[in-house]
Parts: sequence; C-alpha cells; structure tokens
Amino acid sequence: MKKAFMKNLSFSFISNIVVLLTSALSIFILPKFMAVEEFGLYQLYLLYFSYSGLLQLGWADGIFLKYGGLQYDDIDKREIKSHFIYSLIYSALISATVAVFLILYRSFDLRNLILIVSIVITVVTTPRGILYYILQGTGRMKEYSASVILGRLFFLLSIIGLVITHKTDFILLILCELLSQLLALMLSMYNMRDIFKVRILGLREFAPSIRTSINIGFKLLVANIASQLMLGQNRFAIESHWGIKVFSEVSLTLSISNLVLIFMNSASIVVFPFLKRIGIEKMRSIFFYISNAISVFSSLTLILYYPLVMIIALWLPQYENSIQFMGILFPIIIFEGKNSILLLTYLKALRKEKFIMLSNIISVLFSLFLVVISIYVFDSLKIMLIFIVVSLGFRMYFNEFFLSRFLSVKMTRNVKRGILLEILLVATFIVMNLIAVSELYKLGVIVALILIFVLVNKADLRKVYEEIFLK
Repeated sequence: MKKAFMKNLSFSFISNIVVLLTSALSIFILPKFMAVEEFGLYQLYLLYFSYSGLLQLGWADGIFLKYGGLQYDDIDKREIKSHFIYSLIYSALISATVAVFLILYRSFDLRNLILIVSIVITVVTTPRGILYYILQGTGRMKEYSASVILGRLFFLLSIIGLVITHKTDFILLILCELLSQLLALMLSMYNMRDIFKVRILGLREFAPSIRTSINIGFKLLVANIASQLMLGQNRFAIESHWGIKVFSEVSLTLSISNLVLIFMNSASIVVFPFLKRIGIEKMRSIFFYISNAISVFSSLTLILYYPLVMIIALWLPQYENSIQFMGILFPIIIFEGKNSILLLTYLKALRKEKFIMLSNIISVLFSLFLVVISIYVFDSLKIMLIFIVVSLGFRMYFNEFFLSRFLSVKMTRNVKRGILLEILLVATFIVMNLIAVSELYKLGVIVALILIFVLVNKADLRKVYEEIFLK
C-alpha cells in the first residue's frame, strides 16, 4: 500500500508541477503585458468561474464520496457513463437557461458577459469533473495526471503564443482556457473508454442514483462554496468598494499565495483514497504526527516571500502595492495548507460532510462580520486583509479541534505548544511586514522562529518519515 501511495503521490506531484508552472506564467507574465484593469477583468472571470460549480448541485462531489477508495475494476461502469451523459445534458440545459435569463433581465455590460461565459463553460467542466473524481477516487493517478497536464500545457503554450503575438486580450485568454478544459475532458474520456462502451441506464431507472449522489454531495458543495466565499466575499467587497485596480493588485497577491498551495495540495489528491483504505485506528494513531509535520513544512514556505517580493519589485513595478498586500496575506498558506491537505481530507474520509458544511458556513459568517467591520468601521483595506488571515486561521483551528474530538484523540502538550508557535510565527510575519525594518532583519527573525518550530516538532517529523518511507 505504501508503494502504491508513493507512486500516486509522484504522479500527482508531476501534474501539479505543470499546473504550478502554468499558474506562475499566467501570474508573472500576463500582468507584465496587460493593463492592470484588464488583468483585473480576467481575475474577475476566474472568480465568477470558481462559483459556477454551484449549478451542478454537488453531483460530482457525491460521486467522489461514493466511489472514493474503491478499485477501478469494481465500479459499475454503466452507472458512471449514465452519470456522465445525464450531467452533460443537465449542464447544457441549466447553463443555457441561466445565460438567457442574464441576457434578458440584466444590462448587457462587460461584467455580465464575463459572468455568462463562466456559466456556459460548466457544460465542459461538470462532466469532466465526474471523470476526474472517478480517476482520483479509484487511485488512477497516472491517467488523471495526464489529463491535467495536457490541459495545462495547452493553456501554457496559448499564453506564450498570445504574448509573442501581442494579443493578450482577456477574451482570448478565456477562450484558450475553455479549449484547454475541453482537451482535458477528451483525454479523460479516452483513458476511460471502457466505460463508454456500455449502454447508459434509462433516466427513470437511474434517477434514484442521481438523487443519492446529489444528496451526498450537496453538503460538500455548500461547504466548498462557503469555503470559496471566505476569500470571495472579501474580493467582491474590494472590487465594489475600492475598484477594479485595487482588486487586480490584491488578486495578484492571492494568486501568488495560491501557487504555493497548488504545490502543497499535490498530497491531498492521493491522501483521501489512502485514508479510506487504512481504517479508523490507523487514521487516529497518525493524525497529530501528520498535522505537526504539515505545519512545519508549510511554515518553511514563508521564506519564499522574500525572493518573490524582489521578483515583483523588479518585474512588475506597477504592482508595487501588491508587495504590501502580500506581506499580510502570505501566511494564509500555513492555514489553508493544513486545512486542505489534512483536515478536510480526514473529514471526507470519515464522511463528515455535514460538519464540513457547518464549519464553513460558521467561518464564512464570521468572515462576513469582519468584512463589514473593516469597511464600515475602519474603512481600511489593510485591516480587511489581516481579517482574512484571522478568519482562515479560525476555520483551521475550529476544524482541527473538532476532528480530534471525532477521532477521540487528545491534544498533547507538544501539540498545544506547536499551535502557539504557529500563531506566533504568523503574527510576527505580519507585524514585521507592517513596520519599517530592513528585509534582512525580517528574514532573520522569521528563520529563527521557523528553526524553533522545527526543533519542537522534530520527533513528529521523524515519526511521519518512518511511517511513510520506511514501512
């Protein structure tokens, strides 16, 4: 099992490297050749698109939870093909209906056009998501990674082509994104061609299975949407209150932080089926070891902030404000990294999707409260950004506390000490970047705290190494 886990992890790592390179190019190259406002409009499309999954009602999420942990040969291929075909038909009907409604009942401006395009693209992404989830859940990471790599490489080459021909228009970028998603879908269908050789089930016969998948996945969908709103409502508020230019600058900062998260999330894709197979007792015994190890590794990413600041200052001088924003927002990597890689994966494996939904709803309401305060009490963008970090930290510790209760494991003194050091590290990083001191001094203080963090958790790091690499 360990051999298979490491093999899947390597495939996931390779695909995420390609995603990372593509994202890095789009983040560091596109702003160089696009006006700040135009780059902001492209980021607005990505923001709208991130919520378009709401239209599929959790269909794909339910399939992931239902089939995750099974072997590919054990799944019912008629059911999977039926899910694919009916989701395709449903997506086409619902996206056409919503698009027509928006055209008829809303003023047809640029933002409305972006919203319509972000909805229409779900005709491709919803059925593709079902195939992706089947490949992930059944451990076929080689085929999953191939589809991801093909789609991202096409988009990568498209960006290079647009830059060379000086046609970095955000409409053309969106079109290239659509084509890349379509290519990824086609390769997934080819890799799962045995599924498409069988006949689909009749709608009347298959309707109960669709309802079951939606019932299972809807809680997870609501949880995912609420999770996206943690940052999304802040970004909507920034665009509305401070304008598209500030929105573009903040979006660049969040995109850079997300680059590191893409790299870290390589593990989360393969951890879910692994946890489903090892059983509750093993999950319980290794939980805090992995938790502390992830905290240590994610804290090391803070060092990346300093070379990234130099790159932005030299390469994108028009985004000077983004450097200030990143000094506040970069620590979200620590909170989001552990939450996505470990906590949410554990909760999904334990089938605690109802708790995930409740946790994210509570967190998004807390975040909304902080948004209102930052705008109507302080009218301060920096305070809003600090509150983003606070709200994400609140959600992570909330999830960790209740997950330890679900697993019936107690937080040891070492775990509590690690949490305090983690909070101290994040707070120090933010404060150091808000006050006027030299970059070398900031780096020295952060490195010293990280070394203390590593020393405190060295026993847990050794335990994780032994569990994954030596057994």
